[in-house]
Amino acid sequence: MKGLLSVALVVMVLFLGIISCTPTAPPITPPATPAPTPTPTPTTPAIQVTLDFFGIKDTHQPPVYVAPNGIQLYVVADDGKTRMEFSYPSSGEGIPMEYFQLEDLGAQTIFHTSSVGDYFRISVLAYSCADKEATLSLGRALQAWKPEMGPLLDFYERLPQSKELIGWYEHTWYATDEWGIKQGEYEAEGNGDLKLWFRIWSNEQPAPISRPRFVPEVRIEDVKLPTNAKPGSYLPITLSLVNSEEFDVPIRWEAVSSITREFDSGTATVSRNGKLLEITKSYWWEAGYRTITYTVYYYYNNAKLDTWSGTLNITP
Repeated sequence: MKGLLSVALVVMVLFLGIISCTPTAPPITPPATPAPTPTPTPTTPAIQVTLDFFGIKDTHQPPVYVAPNGIQLYVVADDGKTRMEFSYPSSGEGIPMEYFQLEDLGAQTIFHTSSVGDYFRISVLAYSCADKEATLSLGRALQAWKPEMGPLLDFYERLPQSKELIGWYEHTWYATDEWGIKQGEYEAEGNGDLKLWFRIWSNEQPAPISRPRFVPEVRIEDVKLPTNAKPGSYLPITLSLVNSEEFDVPIRWEAVSSITREFDSGTATVSRNGKLLEITKSYWWEAGYRTITYTVYYYYNNAKLDTWSGTLNITP
């Protein structure tokens, strides 16, 4: 019996030795799952926008013997991610403005972002400011406007504090428009009596906008000089004027001869919407060759609107 146990122990030892000497197979590593390719995040350019000038054509208040109308400018620029506001003047109380007054804002930044959204939009209002408290209340109410509420103009017109609207402008640029960057410089004719000059850029700032010529669109259509005039004859000249504005424009005119210098002047009102105004006056003519020049000025600020020159030879 003792011998059998010894044999069994020897067999067990040999068996364990065989097991311990058998090499262990390496663990099987499952194939790695490829990481998903990240979707590239679309990038949009940085943009900056400056408002250089704005002008008011008609202040909706007769300028003769009446105090100038107070006007407030309110600007909102947004891109779906960022919204910025600008008020001029910053007090929100408006400034006195005359007909065809141009305001230099000194390249005022109205929007900037390092990555523009899906669109870029400018919304601008210019409104009358007759009452200080009502105007300040209106300014506070406008700050509640959000793009999802619809156009700024519609929001303004629903406000109980809203005053007489002088003019407005709204435009939206998209990626297909390069968010307004491609054109860069804008001379924007708003609705009503508002005009704006502004710049939009990304990497390279456009050159500053020179002070615009902001005057009524009144021009000299024609000047009819006398024909076959003789010395001592009394014959007319007819000055024809056209006004392309939607309101009447008062003008001052002067006539100058290269012989006698200024020989006549006067004032007139040129009716709106392209209606022709003819001013006919007769003069005594002396012998000689002369250049006749007519110049037309805007009555209220003496800005030159147009000039015309022609020659007239009076022979015996």
